[in-house]
Amino acid sequence: LVALLRTLRPCRRETDFQAAICTLLTNHGIEYEAEFRLDARTRFDFLVRVEGSAPLVCIETKVLHAAGGATDRQLQRYALTGAIDHIILLTCKPMTLARNEYRLGNGVIRIDNIDLSQNALL
Repeated sequence: LVALLRTLRPCRRETDFQAAICTLLTNHGIEYEAEFRLDARTRFDFLVRVEGSAPLVCIETKVLHAAGGATDRQLQRYALTGAIDHIILLTCKPMTLARNEYRLGNGVIRIDNIDLSQNALL
């Protein structure tokens, strides 16, 4: 999934970026739900089921440069829900995160930070 998402090109608008992700996932037969609401406070941009029922992957998108601390807190909150197995942060601008994984019980929630800024702009 990570390698597939790396083929995307950055966009200037989040709606275009998310539409490109939908098209990519659909064209590759990957099951997903956009704007997945886990609870009143938690909404994943995409929840992806890889290879059947597990693992569950959250894809979070950032088109403009968001404050790193706010994004770190958001991803930490997502990781600590226990609802997902992996997080992919997909950005159109370079972004540094404080952590690339969170421990939860006996497991580890890994975060892949994919910067598409070097790919050609859509």
